[in-house]
Amino acid sequence: MTVWIQQFGNRINAVFAENDNMALGAIQALREAGIRVGGRDGVQIITVDANRWSLQMTLEGAINYNVECNPLLGPGIFEIIDNHRRGTNPQKRSTVAAQTFAYDSITQAIIDARAY
Repeated sequence: MTVWIQQFGNRINAVFAENDNMALGAIQALREAGIRVGGRDGVQIITVDANRWSLQMTLEGAINYNVECNPLLGPGIFEIIDNHRRGTNPQKRSTVAAQTFAYDSITQAIIDARAY
């Protein structure tokens, strides 16, 4: 991110991070360069994970949009395995519920209700 800031400076208007830790690093680099992040006026930060600490940053406005990567896959996977062992062919595609969170609509109650 620091190299991009050096190259593009104030022309950066959005950052898409593939995970929350990458978003945190980008936010840190942008802030160190004196560039505002989040909210309506800063560099728009979009991240994927939705860890509790990043949701808190979303609530605070530093992250604009957070896309959940639900880590609670285990029970569903074990159900698929158990059903397969019993002779049931699994679906070709299985999904896990995921949510999205925006800085202007997330609440502390939403964060507190999360399992992770």
